[in-house]
Order: sequence, then structure tokens, then C-alpha cells
Amino acid sequence: MTTIQFIIFAILISLVFSCTNDHPISVDADYTKDKSPIGCEIGSTAPNFVTELIDGQRFELKKFRSKIVMIEFWATWCPYCINSVPVIKAVQKQFKYNDNFALLGVSINDENEKLINFIKEKEMSWLHAENGKLNPDLKTLFCISGIPTVILIDKYGVIRYKINPTESKTLTNKIELLLEE
Repeated sequence: MTTIQFIIFAILISLVFSCTNDHPISVDADYTKDKSPIGCEIGSTAPNFVTELIDGQRFELKKFRSKIVMIEFWATWCPYCINSVPVIKAVQKQFKYNDNFALLGVSINDENEKLINFIKEKEMSWLHAENGKLNPDLKTLFCISGIPTVILIDKYGVIRYKINPTESKTLTNKIELLLEE
């Protein structure tokens, strides 16, 4: 392991262990009624958030209850994220007309114009938001330590999977399982 690899590894480990569930989240009184505690770990109720999409529309997670929500954290400058675009496109294509599925891409530290041009060029026709629109931002809220990362949230709002989107079959299988529940 080179010195640079070790430093990157150490930084990633410190980020993973520095995530807590003590985020200042505004939640409706019944948001977690009969559900797991709010948090960023698998098995926790996903924290509700409101953000502006790049097209100016508003996205609020709690309005997607009863649907499977896939949140993809990525960036235009990340080669692994760029390689995962066809994977996400395949998933989106398969579930595009399923009313019980929603896909939100969250761009990490991209310049707005570059992000919009990239999305258009790659024909990424799902919902997109920029990470820095909230305090705390979505990356912090969901304890994301590396990208690309996909979070799958079930119809009850519970985080069920956090995975690296390396192949569409893995993602589609997990989504199908959640849709069948």
C-alpha cells in the first residue's frame, strides 16, 4: 500500500466513524410512528429532507412514502461514478414506468453548469439535486463516505441497502425484492 493509498484509506475510515445520527432534522410528529429510529444506517428510518432539484422543483422524501426510493450519490469528476452511469440508466429504464419507484441522483461538489451539461449529454432523465442545498447536506445526513453510493429506501421509509452501483442486475434484484414486500 502506497503512502497516498494509506492516507486516503485513513481519511475514509475517519469519515465512516465520524458519522452520527445526531443531525438537526425537522420531522413531523408522526414521521416515524411505529417505525425505526431516524438515522443513516441500514435499518434506520431515513431522515426526511427537502431540497430543490436542478430543474427548480421541490423534493421532499416523506412525500415518497409507499414507494421504493433509490438515492444515488455521485459526481461528474469521479471516474467510478461515470462508469456507473450505464448501470443507473439501466435501472431507471427498467423501473421508469413503475409508480412505486423513484430515483434521485445527488451530485457531490459539482459546479451547476457542468452538472447540468453532463446530465444532458449522458441523457440521465431522472430527478437530480446538488448536495450543498441543505444544512446538513445530504452526504452528511446519510453518512456517505465514498461515491458512487446508492441507498435503497423501502416503502416504509427504512434504509434497506447501501451499495456501490457496479452492476444493474444487483440493483434491480434488490429493488424488485423491495417492491414485492
